[in-house]
Amino acid sequence: MGRGSRSGGGRSSFGGGRSSRSSFGGPSYSHRGGFGGHRHHHTVYIGPRRHHHYYYGGGGSASPLSVLVIVLIFFTFFFGLIGFGMSGNIAYEEESVQIAIEDYNFYQNMIDDARDEGNIVNGIVVNKYYDYEVEKYYIVYRLPGLNENFETFSVYSLEEVSKYKSGGAIPIALDRSTINFDTESIDLDFENIELEEFSLYVMANGALKSAKTTRTVCLTIAGVLLVLVVIVIVKNSKKSSASDTSGASGSVGSSSASSVTCKYCGTVHEPGTKKCSNCGAQLR
Repeated sequence: MGRGSRSGGGRSSFGGGRSSRSSFGGPSYSHRGGFGGHRHHHTVYIGPRRHHHYYYGGGGSASPLSVLVIVLIFFTFFFGLIGFGMSGNIAYEEESVQIAIEDYNFYQNMIDDARDEGNIVNGIVVNKYYDYEVEKYYIVYRLPGLNENFETFSVYSLEEVSKYKSGGAIPIALDRSTINFDTESIDLDFENIELEEFSLYVMANGALKSAKTTRTVCLTIAGVLLVLVVIVIVKNSKKSSASDTSGASGSVGSSSASSVTCKYCGTVHEPGTKKCSNCGAQLR
């Protein structure tokens, strides 16, 4: 059978603003008596100093948790792209399998026709070779009257190929009665070969299975990694919320326990102070 005439195909991602108001930020107003009266100083109280903190993720190096999330996302995309990318390869191998089936049927029918029409000749064995990819032998032969080598498919076992010697004869079926460079030929032994033994089908079907397995494994890994990314992000979000709530309540408690503010003039005093040092009012 002439190889290559019909079946080609290769394998083949701090700036916090702070607003502050001085406890004594208001202007002073003076009221003088007409005859050298005394002076009263009234300080306008605007409010205690307030601090607003804005967090923008830190200006230093990334936290280990952030690095973990980035790594997980990277590998999720990596395996996902490989998995989806295998779809094109699977389509190609499916086509190769179909071509192998068509070639198998073509040559089987050609042998039947050659028997009916008497288009069978003895080819001349040139040599025998081992095909490591399918672990079978193939034979190189010549047709009578043509100085060109043809090859059978790799379908022979060691025992089967041993009966053919260099220079000996090998029965060949032709697609026509005349022999020229356009003549299709196939060894008669091919009629005893099942489709599952046909070398082109074996290679194409093996490549198809490998591509499907690779896609399944890569998409499974990508799915698992995606779930891990979601779990890590959700857990970190809950932990951050709990930390912020705890910090806010602690800040309020600390502020109220550490200072006493006069309700008349707004002066801030140390804890335990009983009398305002500015206006003299009693502190509670």
